[in-house]
Amino acid sequence: MQRSQVDTEELGRRIASRTSLSDTDVLAVLHALRSEIEGALCASDSVRLDGIASFLLSVTGETGAATEEELSRVPKEADVYIRIARQVQDALDQVEFQKG
Repeated sequence: MQRSQVDTEELGRRIASRTSLSDTDVLAVLHALRSEIEGALCASDSVRLDGIASFLLSVTGETGAATEEELSRVPKEADVYIRIARQVQDALDQVEFQKG
């Protein structure tokens, strides 16, 4: 099976062809969506795009008992976990992948 990548512009064209929006309008929405997801995660909020995915922020620091000074420090590391929506997973479960 040969894999390819659908980039933002191609995704925008595909969405535009299924709607009354122009390619430019769809691309503007996709770029705004990225910015809004980024802003929400930076504010420690999770983001749920119904039927698509959830973006969850995980912040970690040092383990063990912490002093007041240590508690006031910036966390050591932040990761984002993406959980695919059940609808997407169900669609993938129906695909018969072949070695290719």
